[in-house]
Amino acid sequence: MTNVLLFQEIQLTKLKCGPIQKITKDFMIIPMTYFKKPIIIQTPLLTLPFGIQFNYNKTYVKMKFPRLQNPKQFAFAEFIKKLEAYLLIHKYPKIWKKLRRKLTNKEFRSSLNKSNTIFTTQLLDTSTIYNDDNIQIDSTCVIPDSSAKGICILSGLWIHKNVMGSLWSVPQLKIYDLPINSCMITDDPVKITPKTTEIECPCCSFNIEVNVKLPRVPHPLPRNIDTQPAMSEIANSHIFEKYVKMQNMGVPIPAVHQKIMMEGQTVADFEIYLRKKSEATRHIESSQLARPIRPTLPANPFSMSDLLNQRKNLKKAKLRTKIKDDTFNISQSIKSANSNMVVPTLQDIVNSMKSLKSTGIKLK
Repeated sequence: MTNVLLFQEIQLTKLKCGPIQKITKDFMIIPMTYFKKPIIIQTPLLTLPFGIQFNYNKTYVKMKFPRLQNPKQFAFAEFIKKLEAYLLIHKYPKIWKKLRRKLTNKEFRSSLNKSNTIFTTQLLDTSTIYNDDNIQIDSTCVIPDSSAKGICILSGLWIHKNVMGSLWSVPQLKIYDLPINSCMITDDPVKITPKTTEIECPCCSFNIEVNVKLPRVPHPLPRNIDTQPAMSEIANSHIFEKYVKMQNMGVPIPAVHQKIMMEGQTVADFEIYLRKKSEATRHIESSQLARPIRPTLPANPFSMSDLLNQRKNLKKAKLRTKIKDDTFNISQSIKSANSNMVVPTLQDIVNSMKSLKSTGIKLK
């Protein structure tokens, strides 16, 4: 604000009192100006020990000076003392004389308390309160023991029956920080290992014997490595594989590039795909060279394909004439006996021959 004055530079002799304004029968106000302008000053950083107080129809803000005051806080307290001393000596007798009242049983009430540590001001209905981020907040958000700065206006002097005092109001108030309302004390951390036998008690500071049994940590399970290619690589293989075939068939590279651009693809993506494909083939070849190749024996010595290939070497058998001999007749009983006979397979014959034992007799 451009009208804010520095309280260190205010000349008390230039304060002027205006005409007395009668509000009620017992309450009057005397306005005050400084070079025909309102007296507006800014307070230093003070604390609000009671927050914002509501008393009847009025709202008060009591700002407390700390015990150890900095130069600005000390200068502001001295300015309030000198201002009220000047009003008490030079303005107080003239006002009561103008009201035609004797000075007996009269009182001048200071805006400071008896110990000069609390400065009382009035919060108006139009006053605004801001936090440290310059965001407007409600008066209910201000809690006790908050630090604040304020813009104060000395509107004038008030008179109620036989009591006179300075009328200070706060149009703006800024809350800078909040009090410490949570526990900030931290305990020393206790380190427990398998070799720990004693720990310090936080209450009595004596050592306590402990028997530590740490749970067994399970071994981490092996991660399943996903060997499937990414979806983007599969899509690129479907898109760019036809261009690779064109290039392998001898189509000029500029023609291939032109075909790629005509179909909405980029040559850079095609080159990246070729590079990844060459790296993948190189990795597969290196892995195959690193592993020794073991000859695998077939489960069957002769596969079906071998048997079919040998079919070409077979020769057609000659037809044989049937021997017709009416003298050789087989009885019906023999035919019925042969019908119930089970013909052994070749494998059965081979197995039976293996089970035979040698007699050791050599035939001549």
